[in-house]
Amino acid sequence: MSGIGDHLMREGYFYFSAQHRHKADMIEEYPRLLVGRGAEGIIAIDTALHHELPIPVVAVAGHRKIPGVTNVLLSPAGC
Repeated sequence: MSGIGDHLMREGYFYFSAQHRHKADMIEEYPRLLVGRGAEGIIAIDTALHHELPIPVVAVAGHRKIPGVTNVLLSPAGC
């Protein structure tokens, strides 16, 4: 997570992080709140997204094929 933040700061982006604790209501509400406040994209880590969002999304360990979401799959070291 710190590597992502470092890169975003170097590139001049302001970023915000939020924890959902795998609560379905928060996973649904947070993207709506962020989009409503002008977010230009979302990086979702270990988040079970269920539908397409109106902004670019990168899902790390998301494991679902959703239009507009780029999935980053993690594999064990040495694989």
